[in-house]
Amino acid sequence: MPRWEALAPGLIEFGPDPGQRNIGFTTSFTRYQRPVHDATKCIDCKQCTVNCPDGAIDYIDTSKIDYDYCKGCGVCSQVCPTKAKTMVPELKAVEGLEDTELITLEEALLEFGF
Repeated sequence: MPRWEALAPGLIEFGPDPGQRNIGFTTSFTRYQRPVHDATKCIDCKQCTVNCPDGAIDYIDTSKIDYDYCKGCGVCSQVCPTKAKTMVPELKAVEGLEDTELITLEEALLEFGF
């Protein structure tokens, strides 16, 4: 591996090729919330795709979110001018838990120091 000083300014030397993902590095295990896409509100402006720090949103079809790479940061929902992307709790999206169940679960986790 070359020393830091040997790299040209602005050069990205390591990692996947442009347009590709690092297959060995997924971020979904850290996610507390996940974005949900509402196609009726989407104007296809691509702001969510361009601003996603993980490249988890497909450029051609912005309704496709790769949840293996999405870390739930919420940037996509913040930059969406029509609020077509909204963040929902991970357990609600995956397990179908209701808000009251989520509050009970969160209280239990806090009680045990999580």
